[in-house]
Amino acid sequence: MNLRAALRRPALDRRLTIDGRAVRFFESRNGVGVDDEARRFEAALRVRVELPVYQSLAYVSSSRREFRVFQLAAPDGTPAMQIVLHIRRPQRLQGAGRAFAPRLTSAAPAGLRLLGSPSTVGSSSVFSSSEEILAFGMLRRLCAETGDLLTLRLQPWRETVAELDAFENRASVAGYEIVDAVEYTRTLRYDLNRTTEERFEALSKKTRAKLRRADRDTYEIRRIHDPKFIAPCRAAQRASFQRSGAEPACFDFEGVFELARRAPEQAAVFGFFLPEQPDELMAYVIGLRGSSGAEYASAGSRSDEALRRHSFNYLLLWELMEWAAQQGSVLLDLGGITPGGEEDSRASISKFKRHLSDDEIEVGREMMATLQPMRALLFERLLQLKLARQGRPLRLIGGLLASIALFGAITGGLAASGRLGTPESPAW
Repeated sequence: MNLRAALRRPALDRRLTIDGRAVRFFESRNGVGVDDEARRFEAALRVRVELPVYQSLAYVSSSRREFRVFQLAAPDGTPAMQIVLHIRRPQRLQGAGRAFAPRLTSAAPAGLRLLGSPSTVGSSSVFSSSEEILAFGMLRRLCAETGDLLTLRLQPWRETVAELDAFENRASVAGYEIVDAVEYTRTLRYDLNRTTEERFEALSKKTRAKLRRADRDTYEIRRIHDPKFIAPCRAAQRASFQRSGAEPACFDFEGVFELARRAPEQAAVFGFFLPEQPDELMAYVIGLRGSSGAEYASAGSRSDEALRRHSFNYLLLWELMEWAAQQGSVLLDLGGITPGGEEDSRASISKFKRHLSDDEIEVGREMMATLQPMRALLFERLLQLKLARQGRPLRLIGGLLASIALFGAITGGLAASGRLGTPESPAW
């Protein structure tokens, strides 16, 4: 039997109504899957809720990766919640997908600012805590029924500990458990809601000195989105991680470059170049922004002596700050920090960021639901075995992986056809 053929299935697009609430759950692969109906839903939702880039359909449509999108309307038909799931799969085990919901914001909690207004939503909130519990339960059930996902991880972004506590309680009631975070949970914020002069003076004395000493004739910063710079950016990122000893990040350069081309107000890539090598990218920084907030999303630099004579990291970040402020962002998330110390491989990165701001907050607390317990456990055991036998023939493991993949294809097909049951229970 051809395993690839067994894994093929129709595109996912489920529609249902639960307690008068319309739900749509669909997938997007290689930038295909988002239609006008989904975009209209998001446009109406954005009036009430700020969606980070990783939770936006613009990013989904720009990326070649796999996503699943959950859209939920309130009983009166008002768009109330959208959750974009980023799907990761082992290349040889398509039935062992893991779903992540990064930068997950509240649907419409009390205190949410209406976009363009300093006032807050009180009694007019379209979502209550009980309805958010219902939504998290719906999402867990829908993901489980597809049959090809092992786990679902919610990665919230909140601004206060009280909001994080509320999220944890709601997710727990909906069947999720708190787990060790894989994304950052603490960050530094930089206030952009002031003049250029005020932003400059708010920087540390050391940072201001580095920016003042920079000679514009000895370097060039260009905004780029040409795909030819993707490989140099990835190489610069890899070099940075090698110098720090940190694990490399799986950043979606292709998706972000395409988004920067399509929607320059939402994504920007700045490259650092030297006159003697005008076409060679030496360093880069990437920024992403929603309606009122921006994020320092990725950065990297080559291991080059000529480059090290410049304060390129400060210069690039200042360029990013100016872009975000000009686009209307009032805060810049500096992309997470770590505690520091001898065992912290990213301590130097966090130290650099602390020269820019001392406004440190906790923003994340991750919750996970195991959708296929037996398969998830077997998958973890296989990974442990593979690591233990790294570099040796793994015929037995290959056979087991194929068996699990086939099992996932069969169960996924049953779920898609409705033979594993339909979501009818209001206990969602």
